[in-house]
Amino acid sequence: MQLWDLQLSVGQFFIDFSVLGLLLYIATIIRAKVKWFEVNLIPVNLIAGIIGLIFVFGGLTYGFIESSRLGAYVYHLLALLFIAFGLRSPKPKTGLSSFKIGLIFIITYLVQAIVGLSLAMLLIYTFMPDLFAGIGLLLPLSFGMNPGIAFSIGYSWEAHGFTDGGTVGLAFAAIGFLVAYSIGMIMVKRGVMAGKAALVSSDNTDNMSAILDHPQSSGSGKLTTSSDAIESMSLHWALIGLTYFLTFLVLKGISFLMNGNGLSHEISTLWSFHFVFAAIVSLFVRKMIDYFNQGHWIDDTTMTRTGNLFMDFMVVASISAITLAVVTAYWLPLLLMGIT
Repeated sequence: MQLWDLQLSVGQFFIDFSVLGLLLYIATIIRAKVKWFEVNLIPVNLIAGIIGLIFVFGGLTYGFIESSRLGAYVYHLLALLFIAFGLRSPKPKTGLSSFKIGLIFIITYLVQAIVGLSLAMLLIYTFMPDLFAGIGLLLPLSFGMNPGIAFSIGYSWEAHGFTDGGTVGLAFAAIGFLVAYSIGMIMVKRGVMAGKAALVSSDNTDNMSAILDHPQSSGSGKLTTSSDAIESMSLHWALIGLTYFLTFLVLKGISFLMNGNGLSHEISTLWSFHFVFAAIVSLFVRKMIDYFNQGHWIDDTTMTRTGNLFMDFMVVASISAITLAVVTAYWLPLLLMGIT
């Protein structure tokens, strides 16, 4: 609940938004001008986050990038991301292939959790007896899922003795990005060279650039309102806001029940899983909209692009929020688990 109670002025919020936007803009120019980033398909949000991280480590932020504020943005953007995707029209079931892919994900998470916990126990019984054992579980949360989930869960563990748990989760996520765009891209290129996959068609290389020389129409997005009445994007954002407010009310209600039944210590853990409730509430809202035959109000492409917007800002904020003090304190488990 602490991240909902963070004291923040409206002016500071918009300054932070401006700084994150500036980082994305600079990174876009770098991605467009430096061929290496283009060839290796490094996304702009990752480049922007690294630029922010360099400024943080160099002590050049002058208060414009502050870890606690950025962590709060990551926390809320995660829920908004789940809501934007959850409000899209339900997709038809695809049978056994979806089951197989889901099983692969679960197995991967389990392996990462076993590796992380094993190494955490090894460090506890050797060099770092005061290490919080749950640090091992941040490995699947960050490598397998995303920085928002890693931060949210790690932050909730701070109340149980895990110092800077949220930022440690973000550090793991940054290592995960590094692995994905080094070893991961090497594996992709080997697959392409072996004829197992097509990276990009020869007549569509323009899509690899950050800025398209020939701007394209997405073709699939559509307006669902009359612009004289309300902008279509405004309606979609209003629906996302309404769903997030309903999520807040649901969590407040559950917290009230838990507090009345002697479970007050578990309330912080409940709020760390707010993104799960956001996803559930968004699916319920979509069901209600479809029940009243109003699904044509929502354009899936608009919701997808809005979710991608949340993702871009979340990645920039998550990497920029990593502090030198956290890396210094946890360098051994970060390095050991990341390499393993």
